[in-house]
Order: sequence, then structure tokens, then C-alpha cells
Amino acid sequence: MRVLLLGSTGYLGAWLLAALRARGCTPVCAGRGAGDLHVDLADPAAVAAAVREARADLVLNAAAVALVGECEREPERAMAVNGVAPGILARAAPRVLQVSTDLVFDGVGAPYGAAAEPRPLSAYGRSKRAGELAVLAAGPAHLVARVPLLFGRSRDGRRGATDMLRAAEAAGAEVVLFADEYRTPLHAGDAAEALVALLLAPGRRGIVHLAGPERLSRAELGRRFVALHGLGAVRIRVATSQDPLRPRDASLIADVPARRSLDEMLRDA
Repeated sequence: MRVLLLGSTGYLGAWLLAALRARGCTPVCAGRGAGDLHVDLADPAAVAAAVREARADLVLNAAAVALVGECEREPERAMAVNGVAPGILARAAPRVLQVSTDLVFDGVGAPYGAAAEPRPLSAYGRSKRAGELAVLAAGPAHLVARVPLLFGRSRDGRRGATDMLRAAEAAGAEVVLFADEYRTPLHAGDAAEALVALLLAPGRRGIVHLAGPERLSRAELGRRFVALHGLGAVRIRVATSQDPLRPRDASLIADVPARRSLDEMLRDA
């Protein structure tokens, strides 16, 4: 099974690449700077050409302009990459799994099931919601999977909700974590395995939520991780969020149950 993977050099992408290979798939990686195919997702013609050139049976799109601040500074590019490109992929390929986010919600009605009405607060959330709609409108074979806050080790040690704590200990830096921003965090490796399983299950369509087994704040998550790993040198300053672009509670109701407890996942992070 040939799978066109977009976003393979990103944080989640590295885990997706491993999960695809573990399932016996042949990944065809596409991206701006590295991979089997070079494609700028802001260029519609290049996106369609990548699907044709890949000759893939399936498409897994984990590429995005993912930083909230960057999307606010460059909303047109964010919409082109996050909102328009997924629709082009879905019109050109037989089956697409579009990776989306819990940040399509405003944080008022949590916990959110897959049928809940999105009300994004940020340019990032609005662009990701546009991508969801574009994929679903392209045909019934496609799938959108919303993922929560992800943690676990990354290639460069600087990504994910737990790597930043390891980096802070190494640098002797203070970490500010919010006590009033709630999520359902999930290990990136567990998310990747679930996403690949969904991609390979043709009966799964529409919108699916992935979520960790517990709802907790960023501060609680940080304290749990530090305690489990004995990172006594990490200095955590607990604060309240003043950012109007981030929902206070984006916790999700999982359609795919987590296979491990939160502590098991944190020990593996």
C-alpha cells in the first residue's frame, strides 16, 4: 500500500512515518524542504501534481502551518496550506485522512464530541476548520481526525509538550505552564498508530476524535511528567492564560480509546 505522507518532517510526521512502515506500507514523503517529492502546499497546482506523481493508494496529510502566532501574522498563507490544500488533495486522491486539531473549538462547551459545532478563536483554528470542510465536501471516502495536545520525544528535542520540559532542565530555564488551559493530551506515538489504523480502515469516515485518557491542565501535565522522571531541576511557574486566541478547555471525547494510561505514556515520553 503506497501512502502519500505530507508533513513527514514535522513532530507528528516522524511518528507517522514509523507507524506506516510498521504496518507494511510504503510511504511517499512530500514536503517543502525534504522528502521524496518537493511540494509547496500554498501552490494549488503543485499539490495536485504531487498526488499524481506519488501514485499513492492513500493520502495522510499531517502538514500545516501549526504555530498560532504565525497563522495570525500570515493568515492568507495559513488558509492556503491548512484550509485550501486539503481540499485539493481530497479531490485528487481516492482516500485522504486529514489531521486536524482540538483548537477548532472555543473552549466553552467541553468536552467535545465529534458532532460538536466548531467555533475556532484563532486564524489557525479557522484555517484548520476550513480544511476539514474541504476534505469532507470532496467525497464520502475521506476522513478527518482531530488530535489533542501531543507529547513525547521529538527528533530535535525541542517539540511537544514534554520535550520542552527536558530542554528547560538542561538550560536551567523557567517554564510557564497554565493552570486554566485544559486538554486531553496524548503521546504522539499512540496518536500516530491510531491515525494509521484509521487510514487503513475504509469503513471509518467523517470526523473522528483522538484523545488521551485524562482531562488535565498544562500545569498538571507538566508536574506529572516531572515527578515521573525525577526532573527536580525543572522550575515550573504556574500562571493563568491571558491569550484570547486559545480555548480554556479543548478537551475531546475520544472515538478511539487510548490504549495506555496517561502515566504509561508519560513514562515513555
